[in-house]
Amino acid sequence: MSLGLLAISITFMGYVIAPAGPVWRGDADGMPHLPRDIPVSARTYFAYLLWIVPLNVGIALFSLVGVIGSLMGPDREPLRPLFVVSVGLILGSLPLVLGHLSVALLGRPRFLIAPPYRHQRPRWLSTRARP
Repeated sequence: MSLGLLAISITFMGYVIAPAGPVWRGDADGMPHLPRDIPVSARTYFAYLLWIVPLNVGIALFSLVGVIGSLMGPDREPLRPLFVVSVGLILGSLPLVLGHLSVALLGRPRFLIAPPYRHQRPRWLSTRARP
């Protein structure tokens, strides 16, 4: 199971990170198609990467520690630092989801929005009734 989770995590990272350069330059054609539970658009893509990359690295490292730990036998003490780092990455990425939602709903902080998309109205402002 750990090897499968490791492979899925690495594959997903390549799928998500690959279009970063073109999206920053304004070409949103290569945007990955992600589940609709989390609002990801070309405008919010870099804020999304800010939390999804550490989360996936943590999951991949956690899986790697599981695979190596199962091969090592009962003495797993050398793997403890890697385990702590992996759990820290997983738990540390969760508050960054708030940053992604802040960019999606409020349009702040603007440095996380690619320059070609900074002029667009945030989702919260665009859904409000205009007078």
